[in-house]
Amino acid sequence: PQAEAGWRPTVTANADITANSTSTNVTGGASGAGGDDDYLSRAAALNLTQPLYRGGRTIADTETAKNTIRSQIAQLENTEQQVLLAAVTAYLDVLRDDALLKLATNNRTVIDRQFDATSKRFEVGALTRTDVAQAEARRARADSGVITAQAAVRSSRATFERIIGYQPENLGFPLDKLEIPATLDAVTSYAETWNPLVRAAQYAHKAAESDVNSQYGNLLPQVA
Repeated sequence: PQAEAGWRPTVTANADITANSTSTNVTGGASGAGGDDDYLSRAAALNLTQPLYRGGRTIADTETAKNTIRSQIAQLENTEQQVLLAAVTAYLDVLRDDALLKLATNNRTVIDRQFDATSKRFEVGALTRTDVAQAEARRARADSGVITAQAAVRSSRATFERIIGYQPENLGFPLDKLEIPATLDAVTSYAETWNPLVRAAQYAHKAAESDVNSQYGNLLPQVA
């Protein structure tokens, strides 16, 4: 609306009121002379100016405004994509870390069984103390893996709650598969056409070009 206002007329109004009071008193003559003179003057003016040609500035300013709006819309789309990407990433991180925790727990269960078997074989003299020490090291490493996996689960769940707004419960793996371009050239072409940051930069470029035209219009005559 500010840019399109260049097409519209401008109205100015002025009003003046002037009061004048004069009092005279003449003495020393045959007869005294004097009197009072009061008057009030009023004036009003209404001017309307309709632009006919502004050196192309109105058209250029309108294009600048429209391209700026388009650029900001593309920036908003990019922000929306980043928010959705963060939500999807947090969702899948929870699924991944839960699966890794289950894997680490199962691995520790297997290692515990192996350790028990090694201990029994050592008691009957089938293995040496070195074999027992190695089994203990494997069990300690398995315990460490479980602790690390538990920490990752707590971290990913906290991130999920921060982004989504509630604790994750009963999450399942998504069934939908994304359709992505098959080649690098296709990916590049798609990104150049639809990436919101690219579109925002393109519209900002057009807005800058229109602004240059508007500034050039200041050098041209104007008719109203």
